[in-house]
Amino acid sequence: METLKKINPELFNELITQDQQLAAIQVARKVYDESKDIGTYIAFWEMLWKNGGLTFPGSGWHFELADLYIASKRYNDALRFVKKLKREKKEYSDKADSYIVKINKLIEKQSAK
Repeated sequence: METLKKINPELFNELITQDQQLAAIQVARKVYDESKDIGTYIAFWEMLWKNGGLTFPGSGWHFELADLYIASKRYNDALRFVKKLKREKKEYSDKADSYIVKINKLIEKQSAK
């Protein structure tokens, strides 16, 4: 890593930032797995996205907040988030579209009750 730091300090700093963010996500996930406190876990993800979002690619983590909103039956929040993600991260457009369909079905089902 020291060589990379000398050759390309910008890339080195980017990788360090990614590693730190991933470590924080893993800690938050572990705490959630142990506590089952979905509200705190959602707050972690909301803060992460409020502060610029993920610093690394990966469709699984990019949709974690949407999955948490869905699990909490916060469908409108999930829909709003996925639409924002679709606008800002074009590479996840197809997956976002499938989430939008899924969430709209859940909203319809909830409204029918």
